[in-house]
Amino acid sequence: MKKTASIILCFALLFMLSGCARDSGPGPDSEYKDYFIEIRGLEGETNISLADIYKMGSSEEKLSNISSSGDIAQLNVKGVWLDDILARHGVKQADYNGIRFYAGDGYSIIVPEEILAKKKIILFYEAEGEPMKEKHRPLRAGIDGERSMYWVGNLQGLELISGEIAAIREIVLFDVAVQKLGQEKITYYDAEYKAVKTEDLIAKFAAGAGGEHILLKSADGLEKRELMSIFLTGNLIIEGEEQPLFLSKDLPKGMYVKELLYMAYGETAFVSLERLARKYPAEIKAGEISVKTIMDALGQAESPSYIFTNTAGEKMQAPQGAAICPEGDGFTLKAGDLTLPNIISFETAGR
Repeated sequence: MKKTASIILCFALLFMLSGCARDSGPGPDSEYKDYFIEIRGLEGETNISLADIYKMGSSEEKLSNISSSGDIAQLNVKGVWLDDILARHGVKQADYNGIRFYAGDGYSIIVPEEILAKKKIILFYEAEGEPMKEKHRPLRAGIDGERSMYWVGNLQGLELISGEIAAIREIVLFDVAVQKLGQEKITYYDAEYKAVKTEDLIAKFAAGAGGEHILLKSADGLEKRELMSIFLTGNLIIEGEEQPLFLSKDLPKGMYVKELLYMAYGETAFVSLERLARKYPAEIKAGEISVKTIMDALGQAESPSYIFTNTAGEKMQAPQGAAICPEGDGFTLKAGDLTLPNIISFETAGR
């Protein structure tokens, strides 16, 4: 009887031990046993091993993402919450103005603070109960209900961004600026379109602005902070239904940004008045686009006054209430009795 009891006890212990092993989950494949995820932006650079991530309490979630064409895909994933990793350092994702995820192939994207404040980010290593596709291994970021471009696979690390985003001081009319640059024909989906080089645009109108990133905002609300090193290798298509459209040989097509409302680099913003007029038709009165509409689109407070510059280099200061009106092949400033034709830019000013 005692012998039987001992055998039963042994089996019970084995069962409990095997149960514990299952609860802790398997570790990473042997090829990733020494894999580390970098974390930049804390006091000094740090990292966490993939093996340690596997040892953390995992979560299984059903998430959805949105492709560049608007298709919605759902995926059952298993991984750990980013906030659980950051908690080890006494911080959380909502503490930052942005988090840049970067992959082993060089791709990177910044998740803006608006998303960080409302959506949890999971770093997952399984999808649909299986190891992920080779191109996404060993770890991928997931954000429920957000664009697939934020779902960075083959994750190498992340950068926590604390710096404030610079206030915009100068607004360049993209529609006019591109006419001052050399143009070329490039192929996009088997058709040719007029385009300008991004490096030419920055060199002529925002030289010395500084900063590692440029903010791209599309008419449908997408915000993407792109590395300048990547942006400067690209082009901007300036004709067709999807223009302005940013593309680069260093990015897959799914990462292109179409229907650009504006691009902000440092204190300079390039605004497409054509796209602005399409997005806010109710704000266009008598064919005029108010400066307030432009500043609202940029998320900037109005200035007491503005200094306008035209293509001939002439300047004129105008108060709040000024508007820009399409006229001939260009745009004219209108502010009461003040007018200045062929506007190309304006900047904020005091009283």
